[in-house]
Amino acid sequence: PLGSENLLLRGATLKNTEKIFGVAIYTGMETKMALNYQSKSQKRSAVEKSMNVFLIVYLCILVSKALVNTVLKYVWQSEPFRDEPWYNQKTESERQRNLFLRAFTDFLAFMVLFNYIIPVSMYVTVEMQKFLGSYFISWDEDMFDEETGEGPLVNTSDLNEELGQVSVARFFLKG
Repeated sequence: PLGSENLLLRGATLKNTEKIFGVAIYTGMETKMALNYQSKSQKRSAVEKSMNVFLIVYLCILVSKALVNTVLKYVWQSEPFRDEPWYNQKTESERQRNLFLRAFTDFLAFMVLFNYIIPVSMYVTVEMQKFLGSYFISWDEDMFDEETGEGPLVNTSDLNEELGQVSVARFFLKG
């Protein structure tokens, strides 16, 4: 008779046995182990979410500005010999050679030129605020528990700005 002592669960290691005969039961995504296994979602604060939205908007502005300037450069240069010095005049076939590669290079040059649009210092400033905020919480003497002799323990600095935000307040009165 088979019993719980003959059961091998997922991830179990069998030692000191040459061979076994087995039957697979309870397989698939409906098993207790598979249902309990969930990937951990990352907690993101409201400030971090809004910063990511702003970053996407700034990135779209940067790409569109570089694209418009690249197109305008080639519109400006479409008139022959307008933007070239007298000593470097090229024929039309020389100007059309590798046009896509030159346009892509010009697009990347405009991206580098306008990279100030994306505020890198914003992320650095917010991260420093979170880091220092977690230390201020751990140093707060008003949060010191005299019975246990311990102060607050800050495990992460990612959610400091979410503290103290009450969205719903409920009062229960017994009469």
